[in-house]
Amino acid sequence: MNRLSLFLKITAVIFLTFFLGNSNIIAQATVCPTTSSYTYGTNEDASDAIDFVVANPTDLISMDFTSGSTESCCDQWFITDGAGGTGNEIASGYGAISTTTTYTSTTGTISFYVESDYSVNGTTFNFSVSCSSPAACATPTTPIISGITGSTVDYTFTDNASATQWQIAWGTTGFDPTTATLDATNSSIETSTTTGISGLVSGTDYEVYVRAICGAGDTSNWSAVTLFRTVAGCGYSGTYTYGNSYGPSDAIDFVADNAGDWISLD
Repeated sequence: MNRLSLFLKITAVIFLTFFLGNSNIIAQATVCPTTSSYTYGTNEDASDAIDFVVANPTDLISMDFTSGSTESCCDQWFITDGAGGTGNEIASGYGAISTTTTYTSTTGTISFYVESDYSVNGTTFNFSVSCSSPAACATPTTPIISGITGSTVDYTFTDNASATQWQIAWGTTGFDPTTATLDATNSSIETSTTTGISGLVSGTDYEVYVRAICGAGDTSNWSAVTLFRTVAGCGYSGTYTYGNSYGPSDAIDFVADNAGDWISLD
């Protein structure tokens, strides 16, 4: 065998080894639009993320799910705006993913993955990925919740549209601002990106959304949903069903209505 033939064979082996060994990296970056599914296994993390990218660099890219859930106690799903599960977190959660929320990235990339443990898995995630031209009025970031009490909650978000007014909408589990009748009981117009909601019911699960108001008749899409539960107060009654691997982070809290009062569980 001459040196040229040997060189070519060695080169071919190196190329095939590299290409086949890294073909999963190439396959993970899928150009939208597409329809796909994701079935996760045990001990998965961001290294198992699937990525989707735009064909036109200025487009938005979105994921809409029709089904899918994780093991609600132990496995968490994530959607980010960077390849391989990097970048900013668009949304995350345990259990079933929303089938009424559109998750959108403005970076040209959107990524999905699950952090799972070593045991039971959830169901397959089925979804579509689409691209669209940026809206004239850009969507704010998902609200970040803090200061939860039995009847109030604080939140903040980041404006992406140079807007000076924003509409906040909230409701109990299953609330959809695109179909609900919005009034003073479930919506407000705000002039600050940091404010709060009052008049909530204690011990109740809520969903909150925000959209920018860029002008008369010109509003952004609603943000992704943020979920929270108000603190239960005196007079509250309910049940608690625990799951595998529950700990302090799964506690439910009760707070006295009046400072200095004692509070009891029976």
